[in-house]
Amino acid sequence: MPKKKRISLPKILFSVLGTSVLWIILVLIPAGIQIYQFFGGKVNMLDNLPSWVWFAPLYIYIVYVFGRAIYEYQKELKEDNSSNQPIRKRKEKVNKADNQGIAMQDVNNSPVTQNFYQEKSKLHQNTKPILRIRDYGNEIKNLYGINDFVVGYDTLYIDIFNKQKMGNAERVWSQIEWINGNTIVEVSHRGRWHIATKTMQNEPVKEDLQYRIIDSNQAPQRLYFAWTPKDNKEKHFYGLERDMDGRDSWGHEKHKLEEDEYIVKITLQGNDGVKQQFKYRIRNDDGKISIVEALTNESKKRN
Repeated sequence: MPKKKRISLPKILFSVLGTSVLWIILVLIPAGIQIYQFFGGKVNMLDNLPSWVWFAPLYIYIVYVFGRAIYEYQKELKEDNSSNQPIRKRKEKVNKADNQGIAMQDVNNSPVTQNFYQEKSKLHQNTKPILRIRDYGNEIKNLYGINDFVVGYDTLYIDIFNKQKMGNAERVWSQIEWINGNTIVEVSHRGRWHIATKTMQNEPVKEDLQYRIIDSNQAPQRLYFAWTPKDNKEKHFYGLERDMDGRDSWGHEKHKLEEDEYIVKITLQGNDGVKQQFKYRIRNDDGKISIVEALTNESKKRN
């Protein structure tokens, strides 16, 4: 590490004195005049000069020398301070950051902050939708055809409600999986939400009918997931969904189910992160279908 330069006012004073222009004027010029007059044989002109002529320049010279010395001294002090300033600033910055870090740690560990985050977490939990089952079973739906010809369908449904009182479940869609006795998913499809009016059935954007908002007012939304003809002469039934083009999948061979018993897994998901599964045992008695039991606690009926 280089040795630090020591600042001295006397050294600066002598340095200014040695390099002063006034020193040249007061010393060398009078000496030059004396030499010139000596060799020229003239009278000594300096003897005829009044005394103030010498004191006035000398006084000005002294003031200049001390003023210049003080100026150079202050300048060197300023340069010395500026060279040490980055080190001081870094130390101050580190100390300030340490103090802020300690302060932030104290704030985060304070009871007020801990209570704030706890309340915020509770608020988030209190607004996340909680989907539960209000009812499930069979419903006979009559579809009117040409010349008032009525086709009756026996359907299976579940009624879903939102237990949460502060947050809606947005754009909820369903996935239906039929599992046979060998734990193999035999058929997978979407469900069909209840369509209350013909206006809703003729919505321009048919895709919207595959989603449903389940409000926090606990009003249930009905989802159909299986059907069979009312007077079914066959021993099979079908899974039910609403196609993307706005049509119901009545009688699609890809949704045909022929076993006597299935476990159906219904998964509901929404845009707000909600995801809930419900499981039921379904019995098929020669084409007559029914929900035998709820297999999970969430799948049971609740008021």
